[in-house]
This record gives sequence, structure tokens and C-alpha cells, in this order.
Amino acid sequence: MEWEKETEELFEGIINKMPEGFRPSVKPIIIEAAKSRCIEQNGGAHINDTDVITGIFDIIPEAFKRLKKNIFNYQ
Repeated sequence: MEWEKETEELFEGIINKMPEGFRPSVKPIIIEAAKSRCIEQNGGAHINDTDVITGIFDIIPEAFKRLKKNIFNYQ
């Protein structure tokens, strides 16, 4: 499955904001969630920003969703 270039940059920025020790375990989970959303939302053509963001929210525990501003403000 292909990723849009801007989406790859967004994804890497989000991952780099996460604690270093947490990244190796969460990165593949987010990738799978984004792939699932891509298939569900646009037939699996290309993973886009929406797929990544909604995929992340699919796996984030409710208690941590309020921290989204810190996670997604990666620039």
C-alpha cells in the first residue's frame, strides 16, 4: 500500500514526538490502523493524512486522547 509523501512526513513527525522507548512498539500498530482506515475510507488506494490521524485515534486509549494537541503539533 502506497503512502502520500506529505502523509509520510506527517507520520514521521508524529512518531518523533512520542517517547523514544515507545516508538518501536507503537509505530507498527499505527501503520496497521492507518492501513485499515485507508481500506475502509478510500478502498486502499493511498494512505493519506486522514487515514493516519483516524487510525491513531482508533488505538489511543480514551484517557490519552485529550493530549492530541501536543502529539499533532509536531512542526
